[in-house]
Amino acid sequence: MKSNRIWKCLLSAFFLAQSGAGLAVPVNFSVEGIVDFAFLPGSGNAFNLNVGDPISVTGMFDDDAVAPLGLSEVSFGAGTGNMMDLFLGDITLNETNDVDYVVGFPFLLFEDGVFAGFDYEADIGANGSPVEVAIFGELFIGVDASFNFVDGFFDLDSFETTPKTVPEPATLALLTIGLVGVGFAGRRKLVASAD
Repeated sequence: MKSNRIWKCLLSAFFLAQSGAGLAVPVNFSVEGIVDFAFLPGSGNAFNLNVGDPISVTGMFDDDAVAPLGLSEVSFGAGTGNMMDLFLGDITLNETNDVDYVVGFPFLLFEDGVFAGFDYEADIGANGSPVEVAIFGELFIGVDASFNFVDGFFDLDSFETTPKTVPEPATLALLTIGLVGVGFAGRRKLVASAD
């Protein structure tokens, strides 16, 4: 009778671990780009970018939104918990700078599970002037109040993800087994003290 309970607890721990395996896994991502054109290079534009300078985007999202087939979008809008940072010379932006952040933007686009580009647009102030930043697909375009343009592109092949450290199903199973063991030990002491 007692061994049946132990086996039931062990099976419950196993199924708990297996159900955890299907949960969304947060992943860190990065993608690199390069400036292709800079009007008034260097300090002449609000970004302080020159031709050939690197630009990049990094962040974290749950991978459950990426479908293996067809088009899928990973939203970084309000309430998603996903985060991104854009490093564009002297200007660093995040997901909350997108003009449509409250309605689900920005987002990453995937086609058949492969990164296919961005949808991001911001209108910010820098150096005392408004600066507009837009990323469509892989193209980056920036312009300041004096119409000094900077543009470039992101290398979609540079997109990389790395798993974020999260408790693994095996860890959950060990925790459950440990709690079951503590419960049995407490019950044993209770039974022993009653005798």
